[in-house]
Amino acid sequence: MAYETNGTNVRSAGASAAWFIAGALLVALIGLGLYAYNGGFANDNKVSIELEVPNVDVPKVELPKVELPELKTEPMRTPTVE
Repeated sequence: MAYETNGTNVRSAGASAAWFIAGALLVALIGLGLYAYNGGFANDNKVSIELEVPNVDVPKVELPKVELPELKTEPMRTPTVE
């Protein structure tokens, strides 16, 4: 007697996940290789930002003098409970 099959192959979910991870690693390695090839890891290209403030000839602004009242201070006392 011969066994008949309906022609369907059953794959486990683990095999599909393994191929997906292998493909993702391959894409990451290709991207990393292109980044390194274009000088991504070279330290030669450094950015330097300089700020130059223009010298403006403005005279000093004198603030008005204000008389402040004197504050009376007393030594700190520990509160007492009666």
